[in-house]
Amino acid sequence: MYLHLIASIQLGHQGVEKHYVTYILIAGGLVVGYFLLRAMVKWFIGNGLFDFLSYLMVSGVLLILLFSNYFLLGLSIEYFHVLLRALLQGLAGLGGCLVLWNGIKMVFKKHN
Repeated sequence: MYLHLIASIQLGHQGVEKHYVTYILIAGGLVVGYFLLRAMVKWFIGNGLFDFLSYLMVSGVLLILLFSNYFLLGLSIEYFHVLLRALLQGLAGLGGCLVLWNGIKMVFKKHN
């Protein structure tokens, strides 16, 4: 929505095709997102946060699969909501278990 609004306001008077502006803005967003994510991944690896990085990767992949199934296969909105709720609750449970597991590991490492 915002991309369409920016494209129509900025270049609508100059005769530039709106789709080209949208593609340029999306490409710029991808490049900026890539460099931000790259810096975050380097920081996670440098600090040894492999469990958290793995959790983020699995979460992203599962969300992408769910949304792609919704848009490409045409899932009903009710079924999509059920799957999304189950996925988010499962990810929250997994995240909680990882926090507990790493906390327990840290406690036992300090005592040894």
